[in-house]
Amino acid sequence: MNKQHIKFVSGLLAIGILLACTQTPEQIAEKAKNSTVLVSRYVNGEIQGIGSGFFVERDQIMTNIHVVAGADKVTARLVSKETEFTISGVVAFDVKNDLVILKITEKSGKPLTLGDSNAIEPGTSIFAIGTPAGGEEGQITHGTFHSIRKSDEQLRLETILSPGNSGGPVLNLEKAEVIGVVVASPDKINMSYAIPSNILRELLKSRRSDDDVEPLPEWWNEEKNPAVFAYRYIHSASVTPTDDAQKVKDAIGYLNKVTEDKVIEDNLRLAVLVYENKGKLLLHGLRDHQAAIENFKKLTQLMPDYWMGYYHLGNAFRQSAMATPKDKISQYDSAIDNYDIFIDFIKDNGLNLEADPHFWRGRAKWGLGQSKFTLGQSKDDQKEALNLYEAAIRDLEAAIRDLDEAIELKKDYADAHFQLGLAKMGLGQSKFTLGQSKDDQKEALNLYEAAIKNLDEAIRDQGKAMELLQDSVDIVQGETFKKDYANTYYSRGYMQQMLADFYKSNGNKEEAQRLYEAAVEDCKKTIQLNPNLKTSVQQMQKIAEEALEQLKK
Repeated sequence: MNKQHIKFVSGLLAIGILLACTQTPEQIAEKAKNSTVLVSRYVNGEIQGIGSGFFVERDQIMTNIHVVAGADKVTARLVSKETEFTISGVVAFDVKNDLVILKITEKSGKPLTLGDSNAIEPGTSIFAIGTPAGGEEGQITHGTFHSIRKSDEQLRLETILSPGNSGGPVLNLEKAEVIGVVVASPDKINMSYAIPSNILRELLKSRRSDDDVEPLPEWWNEEKNPAVFAYRYIHSASVTPTDDAQKVKDAIGYLNKVTEDKVIEDNLRLAVLVYENKGKLLLHGLRDHQAAIENFKKLTQLMPDYWMGYYHLGNAFRQSAMATPKDKISQYDSAIDNYDIFIDFIKDNGLNLEADPHFWRGRAKWGLGQSKFTLGQSKDDQKEALNLYEAAIRDLEAAIRDLDEAIELKKDYADAHFQLGLAKMGLGQSKFTLGQSKDDQKEALNLYEAAIKNLDEAIRDQGKAMELLQDSVDIVQGETFKKDYANTYYSRGYMQQMLADFYKSNGNKEEAQRLYEAAVEDCKKTIQLNPNLKTSVQQMQKIAEEALEQLKK
């Protein structure tokens, strides 16, 4: 064979080897699935939850402590396959990072390769494998590496993972090396978190020998390893239904025990989980707003770069302001400040934001505006009242901007449409009241007309909400909407009658007649929507009808 033929054959061989080694991202991910397991936790013979895990040795599986702690029995099975492994116990664990390595009796697993989590660059393509709630077993979820959270060195991932992914691997797409273990995925933000692979590497060095495996019941025994058992308490609290007061109190009792046992004193992750879950239970289960605020404050103090803490704190301040007659303005201000921190973080980091944060901040601004308006009505000093009405208008206009943003993000958001109507109703009421304080007749008239225009828009927005709600099974919410919808018609009818009186006194009979007629129609609509208002509304309607009769004479 001459040299030319040799070069040609060598070239073909090189191309063949290159093609054989080149794999698509899908092929790389599918191969990694052969090393990923579905972990099931049993209590009293029933499955109480699932998580994920992966092989780090042929007979060792890595997962999260919270996935398995407190279980009577734990099973591991290759995803999408029938191969199930018998777990003999624990060979290593790290309570500060929620990691455990389980030993199985067979040596049949295919371990994944660990990468260097310190070397990963922002924007690097990654994928996670696990079994998310409502998803497929062994589902592959793609995303990118965003940054490292300074407070606990966890990896921030631009992707949405669910609790069923907990304990599963996060791999770089190029080499399919493990760069982290999934540990959390907060709501309202397309970001998830993972324990860095370099922490895993350190844990691997501390493993027990093959003949020194700790059985699961001994490992999570509360007296022996209270920090391990604390994860079980915390998990129980996180799935407690908030509409069962006794279960909520029991869950809070478990979390208090974790605090009393002092296992959170040197464990940042456990402390954050305790204060977050306890705050949620206090807020949504017991409606103890002040206690919830204190827990969420501790959460943000412990971990200032855990942005969901500010969202929780905003919700707690807002609900406290809605429930208590005092300090409404300062509490709404605090709610808005915390929502600002959360929303600014999302925007500054180029992440996708859900509609809810804008909606709740809009509601807080609406509450702030309404509170200032009400306070203005109680003031004898006209100048002070005027300043409060003008401040109320600014806050309500800010609320409308937030609610518009929420609707832009979620077109069929019935609550946002309705709240937008309430904000515009409040704006109309504020402008109308401000107009009544004006000596300049032209300026007052402009404010009256602007007020009615805001009420017109409010009715359209609330009508849209009622349309969207027709397909909903939430009857209670529908009835609440109808009552507030009726109030908007009532407000517009009242304003139209007052403005008609204004035009009548100034000799503009045509405009006065039009407004009296509109007021009568709004009265009829009010009674149709809320018959309980019939007595007071009929009185207003009668006045408008009598004024019409006088104009026609």
